[in-house]
Formats: sequence, C-alpha cells, structure tokens
Amino acid sequence: MLVFLALNGYEIEYTQRELSDLILDVAEDRGGYEDILQWLLAHQI
Repeated sequence: MLVFLALNGYEIEYTQRELSDLILDVAEDRGGYEDILQWLLAHQI
C-alpha cells in the first residue's frame, strides 16, 4: 500500500504503531475498505 501511494504521488504521515495497528486490524478482519480509507484520509499530508 505504501509503495503504491508513493508511486502515485501521495504522502502520508504516521507512526509505526499506527501503521502496525492498521495492518493487524485488517489481518484480523476488524477493518474494511471504509476503515482503511478513513485512516488514509486522516494521515495524508
């Protein structure tokens, strides 16, 4: 996801903890498309 965003000119700001929490939520099926979208929008520069 991060490489895709960078290649397409998007920059996001996050801590390693925030990123790992997002990844774990998705892996454990606690987050879906809307959750990822909201996370990206909240962290865009």
